[in-house]
Amino acid sequence: MRFDTAIFYDIENLLGGYNFSEDIMRNLSLKEILNKIRQTGIVEEIAVQRAYANWSDPRLKKMRKEINELGIEPIQVFGFSNHKKNAADIQLAVEAVDIAYIRPALKKFVIVSGDGGFASLAKKLHEFGKTVIGCAYDDATNNVFRSVCDVFVEIHGFEEDNTFNITNPQAKELARSIEPLEINSTEEFIDRSKNIIRWFESDPNARKNLKNTGISLSTIKEAFTYGIINFEGQHRKLGFNKFIEFLQYICADTKLCIFSHKSEAKLGLIDNPLPGFTALPNLELRKIHSIENYLSILATGKPYLRTPDNIQEMRAVTSCLAEIDLKEGNLGDFIETIKFRLNETISSESIKLSLLSFIAVGIFEQQPETAKLSEQTLRLKDEFNSSEAFISTFKKAAIQKIETFLDEKAQSELIEQIFEAPQQS
Repeated sequence: MRFDTAIFYDIENLLGGYNFSEDIMRNLSLKEILNKIRQTGIVEEIAVQRAYANWSDPRLKKMRKEINELGIEPIQVFGFSNHKKNAADIQLAVEAVDIAYIRPALKKFVIVSGDGGFASLAKKLHEFGKTVIGCAYDDATNNVFRSVCDVFVEIHGFEEDNTFNITNPQAKELARSIEPLEINSTEEFIDRSKNIIRWFESDPNARKNLKNTGISLSTIKEAFTYGIINFEGQHRKLGFNKFIEFLQYICADTKLCIFSHKSEAKLGLIDNPLPGFTALPNLELRKIHSIENYLSILATGKPYLRTPDNIQEMRAVTSCLAEIDLKEGNLGDFIETIKFRLNETISSESIKLSLLSFIAVGIFEQQPETAKLSEQTLRLKDEFNSSEAFISTFKKAAIQKIETFLDEKAQSELIEQIFEAPQQS
């Protein structure tokens, strides 16, 4: 048993800074984040877990109990509640480098944060020969940090929560002003969305908040979920996979815009910029049928169907699977065998992405079914004895997922481009 993993939680980043709401606190679960990390199949036995925050803050009492249950060591950061937003970042980075140096047996370092400042930390850990796994909200992650991580685990922010109870006073006020509506067309959805966003502009109390502090996207999402009965997922059918991007489109032709600062985003007034925040540009309606959108849909929600940047790498993996003697083993066995067979011409990450997608579409039997992927034995089904058998099954599953998601037929020429040509990242 190898305890070769260290996990560092940037609580400040997960909560969106020092001025977090009770809604965010109530919906944040480190246990769920840890499970999400384990589901990658990369992280197994954990040697070090540290969470950085001002644990003397009474609002963190519930989380303090959770970290004790999970065996996470709380690291006190005194600047957390005093508007010193880099306090946790600095301490986390210093300790991660220190541990990498004095404990060479630790090979995998997980950074639970979307802060761009950790890109430098990831590069430093690479110099020590460590694998770096990033984990953060899918719509609040610095692109540079994401790109330098060997693996990135996306978690959904509070505004992506599928459960709905009206708790915010402003959302309750809107609920008294409009009746919930089930929409049946794209045009109806856009019109209804613009009406909801304009309510915040016209209501005196809401407008006051827009001017003074801005309104959090969790509040806006709550209002949308009330006002549109079947809201969940609808914005993705317009080509917007993130709620914040959808709002950037809906705010066009209004006096409103989205302001962003690190992992925090708010709705505000165009002519009254929020201090310390940057106004995000309005977005145009995106093409539903595009390679970019198809790939995003495949990577969103179960079954997760992620592909290497170059589909030819997946084809190389399928050819190898059809030829090698190994037909049963764990995920690591298959990755190492294929990597050796291909003379290390393809990265372990590309091989893993291909295998995880094949597992998702049922090409492997998994035993025991209830165990974590890292603890399962995988057996390649007998009917998959050629590269085309793998690709054909994967392609059918991809088409089915896209068409189910969009509720319309996928364009065959785009599907063929995905499976024949190198993808542009």
